Amino acid sequence: MKKFYTYLFALIFASTQISAQEQLVEQLVDSAVVLMDKQLYSESMTVLQKAIQKAPKHYRANYELAFLYSMMKEYDKSLSLLKKIENSDKTNDRYYQMLGTIYDYKEMPEMAISTYQQGLSKFPDSGRLHVELGMMYHKSNNIEKAL
Repeated sequence: MKKFYTYLFALIFASTQISAQEQLVEQLVDSAVVLMDKQLYSESMTVLQKAIQKAPKHYRANYELAFLYSMMKEYDKSLSLLKKIENSDKTNDRYYQMLGTIYDYKEMPEMAISTYQQGLSKFPDSGRLHVELGMMYHKSNNIEKAL
């Protein structure tokens, strides 16, 4: 019975530590977004990198840093971070929107279109993905598909 209580205590302690770590990382990401909104990009990057050091697979930290890199036109770094969180259960339509937009910026329209289509297969009601896909078709002079 003593072993049971020891394991139970260890489990409770570990889950409390994980929760505190997650909360800290979320606070760091929130702070980084505020800095980004104030156009303090270098400071925001430092905070996001600190968050990722603490939780390398944290969805929001990687997503926000990818967004920051895309704003700085460092598209390859942005793509690398987005690929890291591609299979996260937190992936949403905004993920596919940013990924497709980066491919568009890199002048890879086929990859952008494919990305938007992949996103729409998972999020068929996403207005933002329908708009992005339509814009890519329009940009590719495929007006029929754009409509």
